[in-house]
Amino acid sequence: IVPKKIQRIIPLEDINELCGKLKIESPAKLEESVKRRIEGLKQNEYQREIREKLADKLCEEIPSFPIPEITLNDFKTREINAYIREHVKNEGEVKTFQEKKDERLKNIGGIAEKNLRRYLILRKIAELESIEVGKNDIDEEIKNISAHYGVKEAEVRKNIQGRTFDHIQMALLDNKVIDFLVRANTVSDKKTEENKEV
Repeated sequence: IVPKKIQRIIPLEDINELCGKLKIESPAKLEESVKRRIEGLKQNEYQREIREKLADKLCEEIPSFPIPEITLNDFKTREINAYIREHVKNEGEVKTFQEKKDERLKNIGGIAEKNLRRYLILRKIAELESIEVGKNDIDEEIKNISAHYGVKEAEVRKNIQGRTFDHIQMALLDNKVIDFLVRANTVSDKKTEENKEV
């Protein structure tokens, strides 16, 4: 293989040059944009934590119920694969994983069971409340993925077939159900406050 062209990444030293490349009017506007972005990320993280706590609290209050073994095994496999992708990236990490394999697999199994239980509870709520993921939801998510990774929407669609598409649908439905619960909880809290005032 003979390379036709070699690109060398050179860091920008001039803030005005950076503004020009980003098509932003001035360094002050760039700073303002970065601050807004950071605040937005903080707010999103805060909202995510609230949503997760609400979902966890709901699941804790629902009595235990039997979980299909075949579905649990599927969730365990998914969690194991996710853990390996995230934490086992070199020979040293492989060795560490092998040394504590039984303990890690037991912990991962517990996480998988918790996630499956949550999945089934949220699906039941979606069924009872007629909450669904529509084409517009999928299109919006594809647009978000496209913008986040800087990839064309057509390319995203091409790469999210099969199980990946199913996982995206599952995540979207989870979010819609949790949004419903947040709204219901907010209305409930407001009514409680109103009753206290009366």
